[in-house]
Amino acid sequence: MSVTPIPAPQSVERISAILERLSADAEEGASLAELARGIGAPKTSLMSLLAGMVASGHITKDGDGCYRLGSRMFSLSMRVVGS
Repeated sequence: MSVTPIPAPQSVERISAILERLSADAEEGASLAELARGIGAPKTSLMSLLAGMVASGHITKDGDGCYRLGSRMFSLSMRVVGS
């Protein structure tokens, strides 16, 4: 019996795309406009996702509005590498 995969919700796909984009330019980071262009999503759609990711520590936002991977992402990656 074949199982048809269920597509991920759009928000999950966008969060994954944000993390991929920020990990590609980990040192430089990216602005909201750069993320929106790179992901192909409206800035208004990304704003609440980014706010939640900042609140959880997965990403950070500096005074210039630049987003970077946060300490929680580094902690998660170290757990994977260490296992």
